[in-house]
Amino acid sequence: MNGKQLYRMRAPASGREAIAPAEPGQIYRDRETGEVHAVGGEYREVVRPTRLVYTWCWQGDGGPHPGHTSIVSVEFHADGDHTTLVLEHSGLASEDSRRRHGEGWKGALDNLARRIFAAGE
Repeated sequence: MNGKQLYRMRAPASGREAIAPAEPGQIYRDRETGEVHAVGGEYREVVRPTRLVYTWCWQGDGGPHPGHTSIVSVEFHADGDHTTLVLEHSGLASEDSRRRHGEGWKGALDNLARRIFAAGE
């Protein structure tokens, strides 16, 4: 892999996945199995290991609010032996979009917590 870091996203409900080099300007794309919905975006900021910012845009005619671009930022703050994750998804197109993305992010973070704390911490 030439030493480059990869960013991997997995949707909690569908299990779909996107993998791309975590470098500013890199493009990621994801296509849901059996549907024409596609999401894509561009990394805007990669500050290892503390911050990742990227755009989020449903593409094609079948997705919600096609062509509308929002911004996702994820920050990691050291707190002793723990890490606090701060996630913000801004610029969503509607209240319904905000609610649905909130549910998706909650599922993703719940899945992350299950994986991290599976050993019983």
